[in-house]
Amino acid sequence: MADPVSIFVQPIVEKIYDTALSLIKEEFLAVHGVKKDVEKLLSTLKTIQVVLEDAEERQVNDGPVGHWLSKLKLAAYDADDILDTFATETFLWQRKQQVSRIRAPIGLSMLSTNFSVAHKIKKISEKLDAIAKEKNDYNLTARLGAERILKDMIEFHTNMEYSDNVSQSILESRFLEFLAGKKILLVLDDVWTEVYDEWEGLRKLLRQGGQGSRILVTTRSNQVSAMVGTQPAYELKVLPEEECWSLFKKIAFNDCSSMGGNRKELEAIGREIVGKCNQLPLAVKAMGGLLCESRHISLLGQDIETPTLQIIEKSNRLRTFLLPGESSRSLGHMLDKMFHSLSFIRVLDLSSSLLSELPSSIEKLKLLRYLDLSRTEIKVLPNSICNLCNLQTLKLLGCLWLFELPEGLGKMVNLRYLELDEMFWFKCRMLPPRMGNLTSLQNLHAFPVSGTSGHGIEELKDMANLTGTLHISKLENAVNAADAKLKEKETLQKLVLEWSDKDFNQQEEDRAARNLEDLQPHSNLEELALHHFKGSSFPLWMTDGLLQNLVTLSLIHCTKCTTISVGLLPCLRKLCIKGMLELEEWPEDQCLPLGRLQISNCPKLRRVPNWMPNLGVLKIKKCDSLKALPTAPSLTFLILIDNLVMEDWHERMCIIAQDDQGNLVGQPRPTLIGLLELKVVNCPNIQALPQIFAPQKLEISRCGRITALPLPEFSIRLQHLALDKCYNGTLVRAIQSTNSLYSLVISNISNVTSFPKLPHLPGLKSLYISDCKDLTSLSEEEGSLKSLSSLQLLSVRGCSKLESLPDEGLPAALECLIIDSCPILKVLGSKDTLKSLLSLKDLYLEDCPKIQSFPDGGLPSSLIHLEIHGCPLLLGECQKEDVGGTEWPKIMHVTDREFDSIKLPSAPVLQKKKRWTPLIGCSKG
Repeated sequence: MADPVSIFVQPIVEKIYDTALSLIKEEFLAVHGVKKDVEKLLSTLKTIQVVLEDAEERQVNDGPVGHWLSKLKLAAYDADDILDTFATETFLWQRKQQVSRIRAPIGLSMLSTNFSVAHKIKKISEKLDAIAKEKNDYNLTARLGAERILKDMIEFHTNMEYSDNVSQSILESRFLEFLAGKKILLVLDDVWTEVYDEWEGLRKLLRQGGQGSRILVTTRSNQVSAMVGTQPAYELKVLPEEECWSLFKKIAFNDCSSMGGNRKELEAIGREIVGKCNQLPLAVKAMGGLLCESRHISLLGQDIETPTLQIIEKSNRLRTFLLPGESSRSLGHMLDKMFHSLSFIRVLDLSSSLLSELPSSIEKLKLLRYLDLSRTEIKVLPNSICNLCNLQTLKLLGCLWLFELPEGLGKMVNLRYLELDEMFWFKCRMLPPRMGNLTSLQNLHAFPVSGTSGHGIEELKDMANLTGTLHISKLENAVNAADAKLKEKETLQKLVLEWSDKDFNQQEEDRAARNLEDLQPHSNLEELALHHFKGSSFPLWMTDGLLQNLVTLSLIHCTKCTTISVGLLPCLRKLCIKGMLELEEWPEDQCLPLGRLQISNCPKLRRVPNWMPNLGVLKIKKCDSLKALPTAPSLTFLILIDNLVMEDWHERMCIIAQDDQGNLVGQPRPTLIGLLELKVVNCPNIQALPQIFAPQKLEISRCGRITALPLPEFSIRLQHLALDKCYNGTLVRAIQSTNSLYSLVISNISNVTSFPKLPHLPGLKSLYISDCKDLTSLSEEEGSLKSLSSLQLLSVRGCSKLESLPDEGLPAALECLIIDSCPILKVLGSKDTLKSLLSLKDLYLEDCPKIQSFPDGGLPSSLIHLEIHGCPLLLGECQKEDVGGTEWPKIMHVTDREFDSIKLPSAPVLQKKKRWTPLIGCSKG
């Protein structure tokens, strides 16, 4: 496996080759007389490239080759710095030419700068040429195996050079001409090729030689040895440890001459490195060669405190600077000096620091590609940052005080990633002008359109690389929307088109319709949202099936549209319709693949398509004219809120199938066994739930006419039941033999004076009772509450007429008891009501001012946590005995007591650090 250092050699060589190739056409080369040097550099790089693969494979076990690669890598990075600088200066000069109407002469400062760079190009070209020539000393080859061997042997014996493109047949013919009948000794050193066919072909040719010919092969591969050998292989022994150290010391430290005053420490480290080489001489040479010219800084030990600025000033070739947030808190005052020393920096990370101001000298980092200022306290970015023409990534996530981007951002033509979070886009009202110059940009979350120069929708025209989300707002300002060329943006995944929320006149509505027609996106689009579109109909590209890959469609406050048509969108899975005040028709013949449908505030919508076989989630809110639901056999979540005229839907709850003639026929449908949650809120005309419904969680609120529930299906699947502001009979009906019920929430049930007779509920764990104003007793008959043998949590809140807990006691398994806001409650049951609760761990009493004492039997020994708030009489008696507290002996064994004024959260949610998380009750919206 190649040494980790070498992995980066080929990429950097390829990069400088590409840079040099792009520069060869620039007139600056001719002006400064370095065109020949760059051409020579290209030729040199070509000769290096063809042997790099061989060198990287051999470097681990061939120290000199590893050393050669190390020198090549360092020189390549130098070349990259020089060429990158030259390319940057060339670009800046060209940009000045474009800005100026008259061709600007090359100024003295630019001549001076580029003369210096040109001189460096000449020098580095010579240095790389010298390194390239050294490759011959290590027998690095561009092609390996039999073909290369044949070519080398022929060239050696004929003193003729053959092109790399010469055919195999010609090589074999020439080889046989001089080999026939001759006795030869062929030495093949350091063979790696493990392809059997290559060796077999060579062996056939060599058999044409004279009798007694021999081939000697050295290799580090046992497979090669087994494949080509005819005699037992001789394996070299390892080198003794001291000789390994001596070899390493000679190569890495030039026989200790470079160890200086750190001899003891370096020897310890060096011997540790040698120990990892397993006494293999080639590995020792490779490691020594890599270390002898290393250019890096390491701080060892906790006591070393080298100033950051001092380190940076000495590291004049630094390419990456990543400073942990804690270390960079006091860095701000040093940045200006630092930037003068980081002229070759490519990556700069100052994130999570207390940095509040970025020096204008940031512009000196001309080669910078990546800048992270996330989670800093920066308020304003200097406009000089826009001179970083090579910058590709600018991260500004979590910059809470940053409200705008610099005016010259459009000059950063190589910017690909501009990372800003939702908070910034919410605060930002206008982007800098001429954002359209950022043709490499891949993410632009928001683009507000303006009529001012440089802010029009035409700025999006050439931004063809945009991916992810694009939110175009203030579209009423768009003059010619077609200029955005959204249809050409193939990689865009989500598109949001938004107009301002204001009244439009007829002319403005017509223009909005034309603009939307011109904003047709590419067919690859996966998500589309329209906000405040004021046209009366949607464009053809939305209805004719052109968006074949669209998965999510949101139509928000499109208040003028009277109909929709989405039946030709084969991939549509999510549809959200909100605030379409004039929507009346949705063609029933559309069979949709929808998995999620949400319709809200569409008061004129009368019907939806009947058949939705894949629908899993359905939410309908404030649709005052909608009376029926679609047939949805895959439904898992159904939420109905504020639908005032929706009536019984039994007649629609059937399966639609096709008979043999292709006609649609209806048939009874089995229970919706996949239904997990059903929520019905403020639907006063619904009297019963369909027999097919058997949800696991049911919430009913403000539906006073619901009296019929689908039994016996409920008794099989229902686990969570919440009833709010419902008819008393609904409660009685709902809890009949519901064997699977786990949690029960009852709130605002009118005319309930006592808790109804409870059936056998063996699985009930939690019971919440709240705001039942007429409730005077928790049991309609003796023992009904106590019969809940599995009940672990009981919460009673806001029952203003409740006077006492049941005398017969509470469920024995109870672990948590909450009593809150019961103003006339005086008694917590009979003598042993609480004492007998041997599993009780938590007891909460709040705003029960009439309670004066605990039952005479006291509290159970199992009680761990006791909270009392707003119970002044009881609190007065809970003081220690020495101050007259009669209840102190009953509570003194409780380890965790809270008697302060902290208010508990209202039922049924507990937010404190307790063991129970109650079920959330019915929502009103």
